[in-house]
Amino acid sequence: MRPGAMTRLPLGARWLRAGLFAGLLLLLVVVALSARIPRPPSFTMPCGFHALTGLPCLFCGGTRAIRAVLNGQWELALYLNPIAYPAVLAALLLALVLLCEAVLGVALWNCGPWVQRLCRLAPLLIVASLAWWTWHVVSALKTPKPELVNFRNPVAARLAEILKPPGH
Repeated sequence: MRPGAMTRLPLGARWLRAGLFAGLLLLLVVVALSARIPRPPSFTMPCGFHALTGLPCLFCGGTRAIRAVLNGQWELALYLNPIAYPAVLAALLLALVLLCEAVLGVALWNCGPWVQRLCRLAPLLIVASLAWWTWHVVSALKTPKPELVNFRNPVAARLAEILKPPGH
């Protein structure tokens, strides 16, 4: 096969892409509508880090922020967790690629080189994630964001006290 030529997908691979597209789209719709769907309190999965420290993990507020983005509540999404914006964009782009590959029957995206680049960038991505998470925690403690921080937890209470400006 010549370089740059598109690979024809077998029928099974096309159906798999169509199924992944439908599943991803369904997931986005369920998240967008989940505020309106009654659910039992045990529906949510507790965050171990939050349970131990009272502080938000890197992803705390993410589901609510993604729901806010999908419902056009831009400021609320930014307030809860700005990572929701690139997450929704990535999900929509992936859905579009999957749909196009299923319909056209050709592989449009070879993810191998992307995975290799991602592996090389892993240390930088880890440092950037830790920096983001630190900002997220400090912001949640200073604002304060009681929906993300359990101020009854001794760890969170002590950190909030340390971050409080003098005289307050």
